[in-house]
Amino acid sequence: MECRGCGQPYILEESLYPDGVERCQMCEENKRAGRAAEMDRQINAASEKQVAFLQRLADERNVTIDTANLTKSEASAKIERLMATAPPTSPDYERALEILRHHAASTGPFAGGAHFGILESFADQVQAGRRLSEKQVATALKFDRKPRIERVALEDGIYLVDGTVYKVQHAVHGSGNQYAKRLEVASGERGRFKYEAGAVKRIRPEHRMDLAKAKEFGAIYGVCCNCGATLTNEDSIEAGIGPVCAAKF
Repeated sequence: MECRGCGQPYILEESLYPDGVERCQMCEENKRAGRAAEMDRQINAASEKQVAFLQRLADERNVTIDTANLTKSEASAKIERLMATAPPTSPDYERALEILRHHAASTGPFAGGAHFGILESFADQVQAGRRLSEKQVATALKFDRKPRIERVALEDGIYLVDGTVYKVQHAVHGSGNQYAKRLEVASGERGRFKYEAGAVKRIRPEHRMDLAKAKEFGAIYGVCCNCGATLTNEDSIEAGIGPVCAAKF
């Protein structure tokens, strides 16, 4: 009989064509080998994660790569080759790295808020040799557009900022953090110090009031800038401050 595969004559053996197609022994063995190879390829096919990671590496490096029908070993080899080449960096990527370097240098260990923890994790990733993703770069750039207000060391005391008196002090109980209270003065009433959130970040050492400024404030408002008391004693009214508070400047 004539083989339907190669066209060569052969001796009929039913066991060689169980699917009903007449083939010679060589063609039947080749067919079975092909099926085995296809099954092996399916079993060893690259995972979705491998393919996705490979495609991301290719996109970052602006190269075209065929990810169809890859085995696990083929995908691993391609990933290894791509990772050995440095991808081009965009201006945004370079700016993100600059942000990380700036925060690391200005704050030491990243501290002072949840976003500093995020930037710290980004810095650790870069230091470990792993590239930032596009999403991470975008996140770092958002922090750059909201610059951190640098804190400066302040001594506890009385400060004058744009005509407003603040008392800077440390919390006695709890956190022990430094904070500021604003002096509120109502006509004919004793002045009151009221906590103002974030005010301590805007105060600078040069805003510190000396005795001359304290006297000037008292003479204008009739209130002691140190304790908020209304000045009633003639000597204190004339001096702009009482003797007890004056000794504190």
